[in-house]
Amino acid sequence: MEHTREKTVADPLVTERLIAAALDADRYLDGTHFLPSDAADLAPMLARALETRSPVAVIYRDGRELLATPVLGRLGGLAAAIKKRLPARASVTTGAAAPVIFPPFYRVELRESQPRSLSNS
Repeated sequence: MEHTREKTVADPLVTERLIAAALDADRYLDGTHFLPSDAADLAPMLARALETRSPVAVIYRDGRELLATPVLGRLGGLAAAIKKRLPARASVTTGAAAPVIFPPFYRVELRESQPRSLSNS
């Protein structure tokens, strides 16, 4: 069974970032998941990527990207698993949608710049 979803405004930007990643190995970590921020199924796609401690780049319509990368490798995964067993703190939601909570030991960065031009490579 083939899974298809509707195209979004951010999809072409996701494709550009994927090409930029292939041309510049230092821009993104190997195995980065590129997700359009306006996809209807963003939450489950993001959850699947974070469960496997994969790096994630959420690409917004205006070209910004939220890059979340795990730190400490397997040690970070072990520490995150231990922290998960500790009592949870309450979280506050100010918007209509539930907040996205990144697991412990993730580095989160908001990038404003566009990827390097493919013609300048």
